[in-house]
Parts: sequence; structure tokens; C-alpha cells
Amino acid sequence: MENEGTKPGGDAPPKPTDSKVSKLPADENAASSENKEEAPSQAQEAKLHSHHKQKGWKGVLKSMGKFIWNSETKQVCGRGLRRWALLVIFYIIFYVTLACIFTGLLAIVLGMLDKDSPQQVYKDQDSFYHKSLIQRYPAVILTPLPDREKNKDSPLIWISHSAKERKAWGNKVKHEMEGYRRYLKKHPKCQKCFELSTIDQSCNQNNYGYDVRQPTFLIRLSKMLEWKPKYFKTQHAAEHYIHRTIKNDAILTQFKAQVEQGEWKPGDKTVPVLCAGNSVADDQLLNGIKYCTKPFLDGKLFPFVNTEPYLAPFVMIQFLNAVPGIPITVACYPILDGLKVNDKKAWSKETFEFMMA
Repeated sequence: MENEGTKPGGDAPPKPTDSKVSKLPADENAASSENKEEAPSQAQEAKLHSHHKQKGWKGVLKSMGKFIWNSETKQVCGRGLRRWALLVIFYIIFYVTLACIFTGLLAIVLGMLDKDSPQQVYKDQDSFYHKSLIQRYPAVILTPLPDREKNKDSPLIWISHSAKERKAWGNKVKHEMEGYRRYLKKHPKCQKCFELSTIDQSCNQNNYGYDVRQPTFLIRLSKMLEWKPKYFKTQHAAEHYIHRTIKNDAILTQFKAQVEQGEWKPGDKTVPVLCAGNSVADDQLLNGIKYCTKPFLDGKLFPFVNTEPYLAPFVMIQFLNAVPGIPITVACYPILDGLKVNDKKAWSKETFEFMMA
């Protein structure tokens, strides 16, 4: 008897296929590949975890040492020999280029400047520099000055009872005078130098008067290139200038006394430099001023053209009978035609305050 599932001459029935069985090897392969990919990351995490477990200076020093020199990769501070060589060459070229640019620009600027005179010089009222910041007139300079480091809050020249401090004040004047003597000794035939022989030698005694409450001061004009003083041609013009511009009766009285004594004549090429109390009360406290030099500057010493030898002139004054214990303000003026004492571009007035113990 023939089986029912078989037919003569017919096709064999298809074999059953199990999809789960066919897919199982593929899933296993995918899982194994994922495990292989996760394996390095797990190893890195374990290594990092073990690294964080290292505590204290030993771990830090070990990490620093490995950063400085890695024996596995043969690197120094994270770079190989080739990278370090390229970095050094780059910075050498970079800084050499900067140095060349700076040197070239500096050479151009220095080539445009004159070593003997400034590029801009104030000449007259009609010149281009009339509106510039360059001074129109020389400044009046005082010696000695108070120490700025010790007296930051006050410009008062305080002459105390201390012998040490009085000697220090006198040494400042002495140092200035010794500088003049050394220069004249070096240039004995100087034509444009101040003559020290005109100084009254009595002013040099007693530490320039500081030991006996008779202090001495030097008044001079600053060196201003190519500046030429304008002299008064008449006595009336000079007195009018003192009355209207300086506005100090004591200065006017001193000037008239110079004219009477023949020390100043109209048309003389001299620059009178006179000092007095800044007010009537200050002038009364001074009780007079002694001029240890002639109270004017010789016109032959002007203009200053920055040539050697040259020694700037000064006027030496001494207060013989100043009242102690009270601050006294003194003002010094050069008497010149057209000089504006209160001009913002001129410091042609020296005002200082001193007090003796």
C-alpha cells in the first residue's frame, strides 16, 4: 500500500526551515563583535580608574616625569625631536624678523633727529611753533630745593636747629659751586662761562650762612636753545613793565636803586634778576636781601647754542635778617621786555617758601 504523502512521479515535499535556527549564529557573531569593541574601552576605563587611585606626590611626580620624558614614545613634553626642531626654527625666524624691523625703524627715526638741537625750536611770535608746547622763555631754577621724597606734601624749605640738616642744606649749595669750579678748571679759557670771581666771598662763610640763620640761594635760568633775551631800551619801559606785569613794589624799588648806582643803564645787554617778598608782609619779614653776585646776568652768555664750553650764569642771594619761626614766601623775576610772568608756556617766575627755626 502506498503512502499517502508520496505520489508517484510527483515532487518531493519541501523541507521545513526554521528561521530562529538560521538567525542564531548571526546574532552570536554580532554580540561577539560588540564585546570586542567594548573590550578596549573597558580596559581604558580600568586603567584610568587605577590611575585615579594613585594619590599623593608619588602619582603627581610620576605623571610629570612621564610628561617630560616618555620612554615609550620617545617624546619630550609631548613632542618628538622633529616637532621641537621645527618649533625652534620658527621662533628663531620670527624674532630675527621682529628685531630687523625694530632696528630699521629705529635707524630711520635716529636719522631724522639732530643730536645737537631739538627738531622744534621756539623762535618768535610769528613762527609755526608759537602755538606749540615749547616754552617761549627759559624757566627760573632755584638751588637748593627741598627733598621731594621726604617732603612730598610740602615744598617748604625748613631750616631747623639740627646741625646735620643745616649742613645738608649748605652742602647742596657747595655741591653746585664745586661743579662750576671743576668745569672752569677743565676749561680755563671759556668765553661763555659764568665768572665765579664776581661772588662776594663773605657769602661762602659759615656753611653758606646756614649755620648762622643767613641762608644763601642760587637763582639761574634754564638752558633754552637759541633763545635771545629782549632788553629794555628805556628806563621808563622797564619800570612800566615791573609796575604793570610783576606788580611788586619792592622789585621796583630795587630796580630804581640799581639805576641810581649805575649797575643798569638803558640799552645794556644784561638780564636783571631781582627777588623780594611775594607780598608786603613777606617783604617786611625778610628785612632786606643781600646780592652776593651782581643782580643781573651777562648778555654775552646768550643765546645758548649747545656748544662746549658753556656755563650757565646765576645770581646768588642771601637773607641776613629774616625773621625766624614764620614761613616767608620769596618771588624772583627776570626783568625782560615782553616776558609774560603768568604765561602758561613760561615758568619765568620762581616762588619758594622757607622758614628758619
